[in-house]
Amino acid sequence: MDNKAFGMILRKLRTAAELSVKEVTDRLSVMGIELSEKTLYGYEKGIRMPNADMLIYLCQIYRCSDILSAFTGKSMEGLTYPETQMLTHYRSLDSHGRSHVDTVLGWEAERVQLWEEKLRGLSDTVVRFARDETGAAFSRPAADADTPADSAQDPDHTIAFPSETRVRTITYLQRMASAGSGEFLFDDLPTDTIQIKVTPQSEHADFVIGVNGDSMEPTYSDGDMVLVEKTPEIHTGEIGIFIRGGDCFIKEAGENRLISHNKNYPDIPPSGEIRVVGRVLGRIET
Repeated sequence: MDNKAFGMILRKLRTAAELSVKEVTDRLSVMGIELSEKTLYGYEKGIRMPNADMLIYLCQIYRCSDILSAFTGKSMEGLTYPETQMLTHYRSLDSHGRSHVDTVLGWEAERVQLWEEKLRGLSDTVVRFARDETGAAFSRPAADADTPADSAQDPDHTIAFPSETRVRTITYLQRMASAGSGEFLFDDLPTDTIQIKVTPQSEHADFVIGVNGDSMEPTYSDGDMVLVEKTPEIHTGEIGIFIRGGDCFIKEAGENRLISHNKNYPDIPPSGEIRVVGRVLGRIET
């Protein structure tokens, strides 16, 4: 590692600890160690290098307990520095926060597993095609063990596409977003996987969720399946999936409320309990 890269890591550790250069030198002074702000800036720019003792003092101030991982990306326990940071953050969460993280990790692990299985199936198809000495035209194989994502679908939610249509497998949360009084979202979450048409919208979606109720008509109706991009915040005027307490809603984000498009339903007033799950990108295309 060159001096410049080393200095950049030092600066990242300081900013992650939310400390200014002056605050660092002041803390060193309290410890009986004199270091000028100019010298610390020199460390961070790679112009100078701290000795071993100074590096240990700085890491102590920056609350960096795994120096090896921070500067090499390798941990004594086999974890990278970002991984150890994630573990630290996870341990600081309450049970509610850990439940949310566990749910998202489950979604992503399932998505990656399905994608890898699809790639394996595609590889097997290419091998069979390469071994075909008859020169016959390629035909789409029937659903079998090589296409596990198809077989995993609920027949009631299977969508048929022309053979030339590009599709992707995505997690489907069955009719959980309420356009009425609300639906519980995260406990005993009923999920499935479906295949959807690849579009500019669907490529950015993280999951599909079903709509209950008619409070968002005519924009979205009961039974619609909408594409959702996970995000911690959305802008005013966008439609999103929100949680308040144990209820899940699909609503438009207003300046000071969640808006129902069907005027027969009241808007939802602002509350510190309301959290954003994701941005609604549109209906899935069949």
